[in-house]
Amino acid sequence: MATSTARLSPQGTSPEDELLRAVTRLIHTWVRLARRDAHSVELSLPQVFLLRDLRQVGEMRATRWSDVVGASPSTASGLLDGLEASGYIRRTHDTRDRRQVLISLTPKGRRCTDRLKETLLARWGEACRDLRRSEIVAATSTLTHVIAGLDPFALDDPRGCEAPRRSSAVARIPKTTIDRGSRTIPARALA
Repeated sequence: MATSTARLSPQGTSPEDELLRAVTRLIHTWVRLARRDAHSVELSLPQVFLLRDLRQVGEMRATRWSDVVGASPSTASGLLDGLEASGYIRRTHDTRDRRQVLISLTPKGRRCTDRLKETLLARWGEACRDLRRSEIVAATSTLTHVIAGLDPFALDDPRGCEAPRRSSAVARIPKTTIDRGSRTIPARALA
């Protein structure tokens, strides 16, 4: 890891600290807006995230989704029940394995995700309206570099969102690890 040679700002903080504070404010603001958008369609934020995920992948197993969000089967079932009762999703049995339940969007679910995405894109466009293209490119490059630096710390899934199955988590820990301060990082995460 590179040693920081950053100069302190007049407020006595490093540029890295200021970037972290700005990203944290962005995340908090984004989550607040996402909650408000979810509330406007009478859904919870996890339900909106599920609809968004389904819009991207088409359909998925209900157990896969509960693993991704780290929800217990009963919590996931409750969220799915609400979405199905409201007409946003449908549940069907997998034709290859009848024990598995597949979830997919209904036309109402697709309209809802499209409307939420339009709102998000319009809001983002308005927020970026006064930025020059070079500023957007520089911000994108900086954030992409920071994300790449943080990826090794997202141990479970390269996308950073999959929670390990509780029953098999121990079996998936690789034997080769590298000690990084207070965290032990699987060697595969550093590759």
